[in-house]
Amino acid sequence: QIIMFGTTLILYTKSEKQITNITNYIITSCVILIFRLIVTVPVSAWGSGTRIGQYLGSGQSGGYGNTNLTYVLSLGAIFALFKGIESKKKKYYILVATFTLFSMLSGSKKSIILLFITLLLTMILTSKNILKFAKMLLISSISLLVVWYAIMYVDVLYQSVGFRMEIFISYFNGGETDASTLSRSDFLLQGI
Repeated sequence: QIIMFGTTLILYTKSEKQITNITNYIITSCVILIFRLIVTVPVSAWGSGTRIGQYLGSGQSGGYGNTNLTYVLSLGAIFALFKGIESKKKKYYILVATFTLFSMLSGSKKSIILLFITLLLTMILTSKNILKFAKMLLISSISLLVVWYAIMYVDVLYQSVGFRMEIFISYFNGGETDASTLSRSDFLLQGI
């Protein structure tokens, strides 16, 4: 999906201004999506282990799909991060944090891992010199530890994604895991 989006963006845009407009539209659509989530998802579903994507429209499992929800919010977070780095405006960093939080509440392990890897790489690779690179690496590492701590010890986040991350990690330790992790590992083994 990301490759198709990027290719389409390159093929159908003629100027940097058009790309800027598209990224602004995506960020705006993510803000609207969050407002829709706040209005649509019942209060009892937040942090209860319920996958919030099921409350939006039709799609996978009768809803928008948790993975799709996280993909959209992740893309918004990445574009907001680029805008924040480029413009040096703090409001974009607030959007990154907001989009990331709502992505975590979707409960999609795969998308959340992809989001954090992309955000960390973006922060590190956009640093201009070795000192800024080291600083961004340190900030990224501390941010990752803070987020991991929050996922594991803040009840709302733990019920949304923390317990799923524990199950995912237990797969590598030889423990019990869920059907999602087993099916993905089977796909990988078949592909190899």
